[in-house]
Amino acid sequence: MNGLEKITEQILDEAREETDQILDKAEKEKTKILAKSKKECDQRKREFIASMEKELQDYSDREASVREQRFNRAVLQEKQLIIEEMIDKAYHQMKNQETGIYFKTLERLFERYCHSEEGQMILNIHDLERMPGDFRYSIEQLAGKKGGSLTISDVPGQISDGFLLIYGKVEENCTFQSIIEAKKDCLKDQVNKILWEESDG
Repeated sequence: MNGLEKITEQILDEAREETDQILDKAEKEKTKILAKSKKECDQRKREFIASMEKELQDYSDREASVREQRFNRAVLQEKQLIIEEMIDKAYHQMKNQETGIYFKTLERLFERYCHSEEGQMILNIHDLERMPGDFRYSIEQLAGKKGGSLTISDVPGQISDGFLLIYGKVEENCTFQSIIEAKKDCLKDQVNKILWEESDG
């Protein structure tokens, strides 16, 4: 091998060695990049899955909350309906009592609402016609105990039940509907308490 061939061979050997080093470095760099990329992809995958799981959980929680609100609203509406029905039923029971019991109820109402002054009671025409003989006397006695006096008007009033009390220019509505309306909130609270106790039991 002459001198030129030796030089050429040396150059080729050096080129091959340098190429091998470059290829080896490139392979290592590729492996490093792939490992880093895989790590980043795995991290992004975990973050994506975690994000999706959180969104699904949030959606599920919202749906559960909406369902609970709808259920509670339906229960409340049903209880309010029951309360109204119970109060209405109580009103009709009062209004349609047997005559003797009905007028005893009027006596108790009058005892509660009468004033210690001169007044007049007005009944509807139906009650005037069926009024027991001792009712007028009982009313007068109750008024006297309060330090007042009372007469029952022979002129009927345009009311469905109960009575009106007139003291001078003051008219007090003691019809069942008016009394129930005035005490409706209290009655609703009482009925509602009963309903909640029943549902809790």
